[in-house]
Amino acid sequence: MTGKGYCFSHDPESSEQRRQRDLKGGHGKSTKARIRKGLGGDALTMIEVGGLLSRAIRKLEAGTIEPGTATAMATVARAFVAIQEVGAIEERLTRLEQSSTSTIVSLNDRRSA
Repeated sequence: MTGKGYCFSHDPESSEQRRQRDLKGGHGKSTKARIRKGLGGDALTMIEVGGLLSRAIRKLEAGTIEPGTATAMATVARAFVAIQEVGAIEERLTRLEQSSTSTIVSLNDRRSA
């Protein structure tokens, strides 16, 4: 209780603190964050993945790499791109949710005034 008869979750004066707490919720749990945590500092960039695939193509043409190896690399690269896309979508969704939460709080504040 806050001393005013309300718990933290229902105290009108705690609305901004609740909003800030809610905005932080879920960070570190997104797919992108979990992948970064699992890979540590070893995560590749899209440019690096592209470079690896380019080298694999050259080696495949030269006959110095097995087609199965090149296929495996391409499969992993497709998964990598899919993960990147999911991470980007999650980031956009989070920004939209934060924006809508701010808008709702702002509208509620105007109604209270």
